[in-house]
Amino acid sequence: MADFVFNVALGKVAEKAADGATLKLLVLKASDSDATLKDLDTVSAVLANGSTTEANFTNYSRATLGSVTVTVDDSTDSVKVDCADVTFSSAGGATNNTCVDVVIYEEVTNDSDSIPLVLLDAAFTTDGNDVTLQFNASGFFSAT
Repeated sequence: MADFVFNVALGKVAEKAADGATLKLLVLKASDSDATLKDLDTVSAVLANGSTTEANFTNYSRATLGSVTVTVDDSTDSVKVDCADVTFSSAGGATNNTCVDVVIYEEVTNDSDSIPLVLLDAAFTTDGNDVTLQFNASGFFSAT
């Protein structure tokens, strides 16, 4: 698996972030191939895919991304979107997961109208300790 932008979000990630959309993150403990997932247009379609399963470890809930920034770099002719790292406190313990990916999405009203934006590889196993997802120093999205 690799990091990718969902087809429905191509050209939209920076726009959504700049416009103040509510960006959230969900964790997957199983996922289908990139080729299959990137064609899906809603969060509910991602989660309805038979090979894709959302995490359910103890103390898991979807996280709202904080401190979202959009930076235009004229010297490299690019735009980057970044956010604060996400911490899941006391992740696991009673119920643990081996997680494989995270999906950053625009939350609208419900999963049926929420738009998946970016899938990032995120391999970790919960055991009751805190888990912090650290985003790349150059952001979770970049376009030229």
